[in-house]
Order: sequence, then structure tokens, then C-alpha cells
Amino acid sequence: MPHVLLVEDNRAEAELLDEYLQLYGMDVEHVTDGSFALDALRNHRHPLDGLVLDLNLPFVNGYEILRTLKREPKLRPKRVIVTSHLKAKNEIDVCMYMGADAYVAKNPDPVLFANDLWRALAPAES
Repeated sequence: MPHVLLVEDNRAEAELLDEYLQLYGMDVEHVTDGSFALDALRNHRHPLDGLVLDLNLPFVNGYEILRTLKREPKLRPKRVIVTSHLKAKNEIDVCMYMGADAYVAKNPDPVLFANDLWRALAPAES
């Protein structure tokens, strides 16, 4: 079962995503801010299968986490998926340059959003 770290400060959104990703067969660990995310990444003995990372987080934002993963590659999960309500091409390009494997725009429909995330995370299962 793929182990995924979900970093999302919106609790309602996180609960829905957690539920749907579990239905897709993923073991989901949820944290609400960037500092907790870095702690979780550092405390795992083996790299996680996936990281679902919101960009706009309290304390340590998603860009800082991407920078840390670039500086400390042993922390990097197999797949890094960035999520945001922002859809500007330059933002997507920056995230990809910083090491994200995919950028999934947040969809107001949680089922569609979870499905998009699952497709982006699917390579983590191999």
C-alpha cells in the first residue's frame, strides 16, 4: 500500500482527500503545516511513496519544502505532487523546476480533485 504524506492546512479539504485517497488504496498521513511536513519527512526511515503538497501553508510554505527536498534529496518521496488554487503557468513552471513531479490544480469537486491526485501519484505504486 503506497504511503503518502498529505500537507494541507484546510482541514475539510484534507479530510475529503484523505478519505478518497484511502479508497484508492493509499495509506495517507496528514499534516497541517510545512514545519510538521518537514518533521514527518525527516522522521521516516525510508522515503515515502508520495507527497501531496499545498503551496500556501502556514510557517513553512510549499516552496520552502521543495527547496529543502532539493537540498536534502534523501528526504524526497518517490513522487512530489504540488497542489494549489493558483493556475498561473509561471507558478507551475517554478514548481517543476524546483523538483515537483506534477502540479494538480485544486478542483472544487473533491472527487475529481482526488482522482487527479491519484493519477499523478500512480507511478509511486511501481
